[in-house]
Formats: sequence, structure tokens, C-alpha cells
Amino acid sequence: MRPVYGENTVLVLQKIPYAALKAGMNVAYRSDLGSLVLHRLIALDAGGWRVAGLNNETEDQGRVTSQNLLGIVYAAFANEAVE
Repeated sequence: MRPVYGENTVLVLQKIPYAALKAGMNVAYRSDLGSLVLHRLIALDAGGWRVAGLNNETEDQGRVTSQNLLGIVYAAFANEAVE
């Protein structure tokens, strides 16, 4: 999630319709292995939304689909004082 979201950041997700997604949005979704993933939408293709990590040069193999989408990042609250 770095460099945008640090270690002690709480994210607020908002559910939105899959059809309302737009390139550049930060989304949370479940990977094929069941892990929670937070990445940025790149472009929509026949397999779903192509995504890449916020600090990654390459995009992921998996896609964001209407079935694995959890929501968009609506707000982020950081507490740098917590260690």
C-alpha cells in the first residue's frame, strides 16, 4: 500500500456498483487465493479490471471483477504516532 498508505492507516471502503468503477480508483478486492488486496484500477478489458499495486511498476495477473470487488477507498486515516 506504500507509498500512499502507511503502516498505521485505517481505510474506509465504500461499496459501489461495478459499472461505476473508473480507471485510477483505488479498490479493495479478494484475490484468487482469498487474500485482501488494495490496488489501483488501470483499464477495463474482457476479463475485468486490470490493476497494479500503488508502488508496483507491473500490473497483476488477476483481475477485479464484480464477484471479487469489495469496494473503493473512500477515506484514509493515518496515525503516525503509533509504533
